[in-house]
Amino acid sequence: MSKSQVNPGRGVRGIGRILTVLGIVVLAVGVAVYAAVAAQLDAEKIPINGDTPFMNSVFGSAEGATPKEVKGPLGAIAQSEGIKMHTEKMPGSYGFEDLNGSTAAQIAHVRSTKDYPGAGTEEADAKMTALWNMMNTSSFLRSSLLLSAMAFGVSLLVAGIGLVVLLTGLGLLWVGKQLGDQAPAASRLGASPRGDQGRDDQSQTA
Repeated sequence: MSKSQVNPGRGVRGIGRILTVLGIVVLAVGVAVYAAVAAQLDAEKIPINGDTPFMNSVFGSAEGATPKEVKGPLGAIAQSEGIKMHTEKMPGSYGFEDLNGSTAAQIAHVRSTKDYPGAGTEEADAKMTALWNMMNTSSFLRSSLLLSAMAFGVSLLVAGIGLVVLLTGLGLLWVGKQLGDQAPAASRLGASPRGDQGRDDQSQTA
């Protein structure tokens, strides 16, 4: 009787062990990355604007109340949307009504062409420079928050893939065990008819 007949599930169990270990490693990496990004955001203590348009029912807060902090992907998106909303309103607070709601590219064009009220005067130029700096800062903050949200998404994707691989490996281990347990019984069933036939031949000869 060959080894393949005795242990038909050996190869399946081997693949199952490899996938199980690989799944555990990938799952651990995904969880570790998620935890690391969450810890970094929590250490930054970034408050979420209470009037954020994204999931305001969850992250919004009444005026004067302690704002919630960014701790996960949804909080990062909420704060990025809050920054975007306030940035779009920012030009009006500087008295440049014609720039109200403008994008950073439009403000860059106006700044370079000196096409704004009081261009050339120290006060107007200083306000425009401050406005430009704030637009750049808000753009950087939004990009950083959205990058954090993307990192959360990638880590969840990696963890999900690891979980699927782990479950597949465990399933193959179970299948291999079942095949290994069934092999001896199948061998006995296959040997029994031959033994009966031999006894029948002997009786006929006698």
